[in-house]
Amino acid sequence: MEKIKYSVIVPVYNAANVLARCVESLLSQTIKDFEIILIDDGSSDESWKVCKKFQELDARVIAISKGNGGVSSARNLGLDMARGKYIVFVDSDDYVTNTYLEDLNEGEDDLVISGVKYKGYGVTNNAMQKWMPRNIARSDKKKITELLLGSELNYVVAKRYKRELIDKNGLLFDENLIFGEDGYFNIQYIDIIRTVRIVDNVNYIYVRYQHETLSTSKLNEKFITGFEMANHKIREKMYDILGKETDNIMRNRASAFYDNVILNGIINSKKEIKYSLIKFLFQQQEFRNT
Repeated sequence: MEKIKYSVIVPVYNAANVLARCVESLLSQTIKDFEIILIDDGSSDESWKVCKKFQELDARVIAISKGNGGVSSARNLGLDMARGKYIVFVDSDDYVTNTYLEDLNEGEDDLVISGVKYKGYGVTNNAMQKWMPRNIARSDKKKITELLLGSELNYVVAKRYKRELIDKNGLLFDENLIFGEDGYFNIQYIDIIRTVRIVDNVNYIYVRYQHETLSTSKLNEKFITGFEMANHKIREKMYDILGKETDNIMRNRASAFYDNVILNGIINSKKEIKYSLIKFLFQQQEFRNT
């Protein structure tokens, strides 16, 4: 069987209106040695029809339909099916430039991280996260600490992973997490690799929508508990990597979330926030650690 360099995993949920843009951007890559795995996660719109259409048009597209189980379950199914040397995740409402895979195709590092350009709701012109190019050895505790202090590992898009390492270590997304699953996956991956390369390319376009912004409808106990659970798991895994230095890093991570997201959401809310919810927030251990 012919070897495949890249497996591009795309979880799909009710993305019929934007999925074609995503897949077409992938099919236009300057590197041709890849497969696209579209996992329809129980969509209620026409997403599955779009997936099947692209599978019929191009042999590199594999379309799979499953019952709704969340983005982590869709990605895990994609990992189970992937045949490529490298794994790349792309979200169905985002898209990439035609040199995206080529610019990730640098060296044999276990993890390659590139930048992200933002478009859509509330985004100013040329908004992006562009990282300082650097090489990091897993054994370099100072540089690993700096990496964990940053936001590079908050999401799994705009990265290249080695499938061999994922398979060998049985690494999967935690399907019990409703928030922070990307960060937790990346922390686990960092623990099993030797080298990281960060490049200054910005070829992944992340599209923001109004419904992704914080609203009081999301400010409930489930929302807060979800982030508490993710932060707790990340803290435990980070201790394996950094030991006692984890406390300072987690304090910064949690502060960024609780101060900028929840507290600002409460302060700027135009709706009434129940005192019981604020009390619940202040009772949470990760929040109290900030």
